[in-house]
Amino acid sequence: MKARWMVILALTLIVFAPACFQSRNEVIEKESLGYFRFIGNLEGTMVDATKDGQAILTGLTPMPKTNYSVRPGVYQLVVTRGGVAVVQRKLFVVDGQVLEVRIP
Repeated sequence: MKARWMVILALTLIVFAPACFQSRNEVIEKESLGYFRFIGNLEGTMVDATKDGQAILTGLTPMPKTNYSVRPGVYQLVVTRGGVAVVQRKLFVVDGQVLEVRIP
């Protein structure tokens, strides 16, 4: 009788013990984003940004203390005031980076 319980216990441990020690791996992937932040004299300005010839930001009126998210890459940025370009730059955006664009 004792041997029978030992065999049942051994089989139970062999079957169920591995389930108690399995690890669970989970990968959480965040979207790659960089940010533009406009500082300086924002009054009356409009922002246009293109990436690879495609318009990304068009006619944006920048707000203070606001980050505008964009995907990493190279951007051509033009800031106008009253139809005149006051800032014209090529910017390289990296994942997680906040680029401050100073507007005179």
